[in-house]
Amino acid sequence: MADLGERTFRFGVQLTGAESRDAWIEKAKRAESLGYSVVTIVDHMGDQLAPLPALTALAMSTTSIRVGTMVLANDWRNPLLVAREAATLDWLSNGRLELGIGAGWLTTDYEQLGIPYDRPGVRVERMMEALPVIRDLLSGERVTHSGPHYRLTNATCFPRSVQKPHPPIVVGGGSHRLLTFAGQLADVVNVHTNLGAAHVVGDQSRADISSEAARRRFDWVREGAGSRLQQVELGLRIFAASVTDRPESAGAELGRRWEVSAADLLGSPYALLGSVDQITESLMKRRQEFGATYFTWNEPEMEKMAPIVKRLAA
Repeated sequence: MADLGERTFRFGVQLTGAESRDAWIEKAKRAESLGYSVVTIVDHMGDQLAPLPALTALAMSTTSIRVGTMVLANDWRNPLLVAREAATLDWLSNGRLELGIGAGWLTTDYEQLGIPYDRPGVRVERMMEALPVIRDLLSGERVTHSGPHYRLTNATCFPRSVQKPHPPIVVGGGSHRLLTFAGQLADVVNVHTNLGAAHVVGDQSRADISSEAARRRFDWVREGAGSRLQQVELGLRIFAASVTDRPESAGAELGRRWEVSAADLLGSPYALLGSVDQITESLMKRRQEFGATYFTWNEPEMEKMAPIVKRLAA
């Protein structure tokens, strides 16, 4: 495995939907042509496509770009069903799935589904119980499990995934407990901070977008990963991106949207604002400082950020 400082860059674009089937597929084809490594989709109850069938359509319509969930919400999915659907999508995509799973966080999702919004510790505990079960099922093991939240008896997963031992498991988060666990188990860890505070309850509602906070979060991943750190791909979820020759103006505009100051946004590793050269330099610095080489931003930035992808992606 290459040294973390030498790991190549990967770039992803997060999609939500489109006005038609053809437009949806065209987005993934365009991302593929621009050199993006992966297209991902969220998992919420609002105006977005259902993640797994939507990704299946993209996988069947492209040839090389990977498809990923960023992330499936564990709270409304059984581990065996997740494993079976993930294995099927990996099989249909000929081994291009990246399976991202999170604990669930958006209060409006829980309200629409009519299920309890438990405190963060309980939601994370459920996810921490489910993920090893999903991994073992995807690895071809026969699983009998009895835990606080899930019980499976003699469970198996069909079909076998194309990727061995299983599709890459992606975990994103910002808390000490979750990121330490992600370091222990995940293949890809995306370090997040929450900027949707109006729709979150508990510790997750406190956004800290500083470099110091990001460094602390990456240290938690390293703490969990220990000797397997070389096997873990580290990522940053970019919430604000803009290719511009007026970064201060862009920072002020985006800062109002996210309810943070322009100065905080311009100094944040979760934002990329500036010229192509400036953003390229920022990404190189983040690889050096944090070990992060996987960066995902939202679809509206896909075209303008493409020159950076072309310059840095392997």
